[in-house]
Amino acid sequence: MFSEPFMQRALVSGIVAATGCAYLGIFVIWRRIVFFSVALSEVAALGVAAGLLLGVVPAVPALLLTGAVTLILWKTLER
Repeated sequence: MFSEPFMQRALVSGIVAATGCAYLGIFVIWRRIVFFSVALSEVAALGVAAGLLLGVVPAVPALLLTGAVTLILWKTLER
């Protein structure tokens, strides 16, 4: 199974993603912003739906909305 190049790339990218998520998970728990990622995923879904309704590439409104809400939440959570 791992003789295929795409499986090798999938394994390497999975290890990199798991390492990054483990580090970010510790940061999220330490800063007590667990629901931050949940809120951003919901906003990204809203952006995708808006993009589909408007007939544009769904990634564009998803990124714009997620970026705007990230800034708003970051300023709100700043201590």
